[in-house]
Amino acid sequence: MQGRSDTGNIMRSFLGKLVFAFALAAPFACHAKDAVTLAFTGDIMMGTNYPDGRYLASHGGKHLFKDVAPVIRQADAAFGNLEGVLMDAGGEVKQCSNPAVCYAFRTPVSYVGNLVNAGFDAVSIANNHANDFGLTGRLSTMAALRKAGVAYAGQEGYCETAIFQKDGVTYGFAAFGHSIGTLHIQDIAKARQVIQSLQGKVDLVVVSFHGGAEGMGTDHVTGNREMFLGEDRGNVKAFARACIEAGADIVYGHGPHLPRAIELYRGHLIAYSLGNFCTPQRIRLAGQLAHAPVLEATVNLADGTFVHGRIHSFIQFKGVGPRTEVTHTVARRIRALTLADFPDTNLVIFPDGRIERKNKGNEASEIHHKHHPPWQETATPPVSHQSVGIWDQIIAFFRELFGISDTQLA
Repeated sequence: MQGRSDTGNIMRSFLGKLVFAFALAAPFACHAKDAVTLAFTGDIMMGTNYPDGRYLASHGGKHLFKDVAPVIRQADAAFGNLEGVLMDAGGEVKQCSNPAVCYAFRTPVSYVGNLVNAGFDAVSIANNHANDFGLTGRLSTMAALRKAGVAYAGQEGYCETAIFQKDGVTYGFAAFGHSIGTLHIQDIAKARQVIQSLQGKVDLVVVSFHGGAEGMGTDHVTGNREMFLGEDRGNVKAFARACIEAGADIVYGHGPHLPRAIELYRGHLIAYSLGNFCTPQRIRLAGQLAHAPVLEATVNLADGTFVHGRIHSFIQFKGVGPRTEVTHTVARRIRALTLADFPDTNLVIFPDGRIERKNKGNEASEIHHKHHPPWQETATPPVSHQSVGIWDQIIAFFRELFGISDTQLA
């Protein structure tokens, strides 16, 4: 009888440990991913209280993102470009001969809540309106974003990069512009250094840039240096491709106020301009200037290469913000620009906005980035997101629990 009792105790102990093993393994299995889906938008300026409050949206702007929020929230991480400053009053406004026509953007601090509610995780503050109210304005913007939990980057000497975690994935974010105080897109050598500084610290590197000439007629990627009002706005093609070569997994641009082409460069996606996105006041919204796409891209966690995506079409209306456009006009425009500017790129954009690879397999020219910390001989190698399944975790647990060697399990 004693032997039977001992056997029962052993079995109950074994079953208890088995249940415990499954309980431990299950949470890890929920977070194991092969790929993540990211969302990207262009310029965001939700309203300005300068020179007065008539340029602010009703109800504190809480309805501005009502059509686009479902798309943004469903992404694993979402990125945009914040124009102007987050500040209630004061600051050193940039010099203008006529304040009535001065494009200085000062959005109330409370509006940062609209970004959070819409689902944004990170924004660039490397643009030509980030310094509209001097250092005071920039510091107020950074403080408001930090308090709200929105990552930000792009100010030289203050926030050149950002690293944030979400759902077990670590993102590295860098942003570049062409104006005073920003990391400059003209300095490609510096851009390489900034991107490489994120290597070994993150799972994916995302790069934002504000560059290129702006306004109607500037929707093509020329491959040359672009000038606007006598200012060097950079060679966006050379810059974006250099970022991919340096280790960026995906690059998205803004600045021209209208959408431009996308391309797949060495396996990684580049969006050359996502145009205006939520700019309901003080910014012209005519024709393509009203196009407000949301770019959705799924990328491999192992190496950052592009899997598939979609261009969601929205149109802006004055005082309202982006609203759903059911005929896919915006997606079809980006499709036409891509066919014109990058006819040989390994992408096909369908009229409804879906994006697929022409060649579904990897090409020899692709760059397979690996951002995880390098393995050390004296340490246990880190486990990549895509290589660990639930059975691997259970087997590893029992090896540790019972001291079973590899040959015993073979």
